Amino acid sequence: MTRDVAAYKVPYYVSKYRKIRHTAEELFKSERFFLPRCLKPGMRVLDIGCACGGFYNILHSFEPGIEYLGVDISEVLVEEARRVYPQGRFEVVDGTDLPFSDNDFDLVQAWGVTLHEPNYKRLLAEAWRLAREVVLFDVRLQTRGREVIDKERSFVLNPGGVRNYYIVPNAFEFLDWLLRLEPRPARVELFGYEGKANDFTTLPPGTQPLYMTGVGLFKAQSPAGGVAVKLDLPESLRRDLCRLLGNHRDICTES
Repeated sequence: MTRDVAAYKVPYYVSKYRKIRHTAEELFKSERFFLPRCLKPGMRVLDIGCACGGFYNILHSFEPGIEYLGVDISEVLVEEARRVYPQGRFEVVDGTDLPFSDNDFDLVQAWGVTLHEPNYKRLLAEAWRLAREVVLFDVRLQTRGREVIDKERSFVLNPGGVRNYYIVPNAFEFLDWLLRLEPRPARVELFGYEGKANDFTTLPPGTQPLYMTGVGLFKAQSPAGGVAVKLDLPESLRRDLCRLLGNHRDICTES
């Protein structure tokens, strides 16, 4: 399970992210659900997988007073981010091995990253370690099988000729993993909707339907010491996940 880091250096990615994902109007529904209410003045924000730096502009459009740092594994993308946003701070850093101290940032985000990262659990654990308040990210979920981390069986072949992982965790296993993070989250929110992979994607049989899901992990201490879970999801998926949560005595599910 290794990444092809060189893939992110091809012209396709620079061309793509130079043109898109620089304004709030381009946000997906899950991003728009979380960002406006989670950002606060003075927050230190870490953006994992910053690409060409578009979220520097997007986040400041919601909250001008934040302190932003964007990191990406691709030197080429970071160079472009520095060119487009010279006033921003961008560094070449591996998201699975982040050189920062525990609770160093108020908010850590990783939009559009877990889908293509074979070590996504390690990356999310790192994000959780660094976040003092909240971690925000998105993930594709399915309910009919085990996740496949295999670039020959579950992948996207981009127009630039780059084959990359397309990782779709099992929703039940993934939520159970989230609830076992240390320290345990005080609150977990899932916002999602049924969607479809693009035409360049190949998935194993039985992967559909896909649920495009945004996740918020909140670290603030809850008075009872349990976990509050809010599932804003299609009814069939929400119902099935509530059954799973019924096995945990210290979890409160919100409607």
